[in-house]
Amino acid sequence: MKSIMHGVIATYERIYFTIGIVYSSKTGNTQFLANGLNFMESKYCVPVENAKNLEPVNLLCIGFWCDKGDCDDQMKQYLSALRNQNVFLFGTAGFGKSNVVLHAKCKNVANKMQKIGFKKRHFNWLLNAK
Repeated sequence: MKSIMHGVIATYERIYFTIGIVYSSKTGNTQFLANGLNFMESKYCVPVENAKNLEPVNLLCIGFWCDKGDCDDQMKQYLSALRNQNVFLFGTAGFGKSNVVLHAKCKNVANKMQKIGFKKRHFNWLLNAK
């Protein structure tokens, strides 16, 4: 593609970045966020129970609901099997209007991911509190 800016012709390439979304949702809140992220035309947006043999992507968005200070058991099992994947975490919790508690929960999951071999640069998180 070519672009003219201030009289200079610049050539640039479009970079394609593939995204996948896997989520766990008990009340529908996390599914709602996952579907909101899906505006980027991700390769897939599936609940964790359907997340078997998925195509590799550049960024895997993983959403979960907080269950006793952690992600639910099904998501824990899925996360423990992940390897060599850039991950973006997002979580939901139905308590208060503060992100402080949810931030701590996401950080707890992120710390567990580091223990199984993920490097900190391989994940980030988005917070949503009701």
